[in-house]
Amino acid sequence: METFFLTVVKSPGYIFGPLMLLAGLAAVALCVRATFRGDRGSARRALRWSLLPPAVGVVGAVFGAAVAAAEGFPANAWVAAAPYLAGTVLFGVFVAAVPALWSLVLLARRPAALA
Repeated sequence: METFFLTVVKSPGYIFGPLMLLAGLAAVALCVRATFRGDRGSARRALRWSLLPPAVGVVGAVFGAAVAAAEGFPANAWVAAAPYLAGTVLFGVFVAAVPALWSLVLLARRPAALA
């Protein structure tokens, strides 16, 4: 179990890891802003921003796979690289968990506009 968490934390690298953390911090900031505002639109905006870290993780995994393919990885090296590529996406999911749940709670507490 310890190696799983080490793989997830080490896999994003020096570019995509900080990008995911920055996107997660922006999502938390928007959740704080939406908490103090009463409108449903700010909660929706916070939810959209909380989906950004996993999206950056997917881009990072695709980028990592493209670089590995360009380097000419042998077939048996893909088996070793797969946990790190999946760990990049999972790191984005871990970063986005708190703001996503927070914004979903905000959306659930705010009633839809009456027509």
